[in-house]
Amino acid sequence: MNNIDELLDITPSFSMNNSYLEQLSYESSPEHVLEFNRNPVIRSFVDIIERSKSSQLYTVKLHMDVSLITKENHTAFTLSLVYSAFVIVDCEPYDEVYVYNTLHLSVPQLLLDSIRAIVWQVSSVSGYPTMLKDDTFDEPLPENETFEEESPTAEDET
Repeated sequence: MNNIDELLDITPSFSMNNSYLEQLSYESSPEHVLEFNRNPVIRSFVDIIERSKSSQLYTVKLHMDVSLITKENHTAFTLSLVYSAFVIVDCEPYDEVYVYNTLHLSVPQLLLDSIRAIVWQVSSVSGYPTMLKDDTFDEPLPENETFEEESPTAEDET
């Protein structure tokens, strides 16, 4: 290996630090419902906050709503939560596709196990045990597109 560039070739990486439950809301039906004919209805989206371009620190917030609908079209329960993590994405030179895929696909997939445990625990205590299946978050950044994240305002940073 005579080429110094080969020795310095660094593969992109990321580290996820301090993941935590930021918000949780749960509502359950007062009536006891025994039969369900549907899988849970799940709505989710990912919110990315870029903290600093120089340090490549991001906050990833995964918002998820889970509802269980009965055979009679009643809502047995609705659970809403926000699960967040601080993420450092290390890639030199800056690779926009890698950063996008990391923040929108890889990190939410890693957060899903913690969310799955919360949904199971909360829904089981109320009598409606619900296990979430794997979610793939498989929408990579389309070619020739860019993503721009808005920097947080001073009041957003704590």
